[in-house]
Amino acid sequence: MGGIVGFFTPLNDVWRLQTAGSTDRNPSHTYTTPGIYSVALQAYNDDGCDSTREIDYVTVREPVPPEANFTGVPTSGSAPLNVSFTDQSTGDPTGWTWFFGDETYGGAWTNQTDDAGWSARAYHSSVALPDGSIVLMGGGDADGLKNDTWRSADGGATWTQLPNAGWSARVYHTSVVLPDG
Repeated sequence: MGGIVGFFTPLNDVWRLQTAGSTDRNPSHTYTTPGIYSVALQAYNDDGCDSTREIDYVTVREPVPPEANFTGVPTSGSAPLNVSFTDQSTGDPTGWTWFFGDETYGGAWTNQTDDAGWSARAYHSSVALPDGSIVLMGGGDADGLKNDTWRSADGGATWTQLPNAGWSARVYHTSVVLPDG
């Protein structure tokens, strides 16, 4: 994700950007890779030209994942208790999923099947999708890293495997549910 920078100067301008050039008078350029960039401008007309360069003019930082945080009021009282929650997350989140602790799946897990088909593993990632299905991805076991994906549409009673998910085998990864499921 890059930022957009706008430039505004007079005359007929030729901008020299490190990743591309522009002959627009007031160009915008999207930087897609974090780093520190210098920008040069050459302006000219029928009477001549001049140039300038700004060293380390644009700083593009690594995207920062959001850090979830919230408040709620009131946090105690008699039933029925209506609590208003306010997101105070940082890092510009673009999606939110709230769990309030009284959902039916907040209780103890029950074993749906003794043999789900996928190998026991550590450091995998799993998510519950809006349609109620569960997806387990990657991880590793004694035989090595995995790049398979398993999906259950019946709460874990049966599982369907996509043997090669198209990404490299990995551990210690995370998954998110996007709004389109």
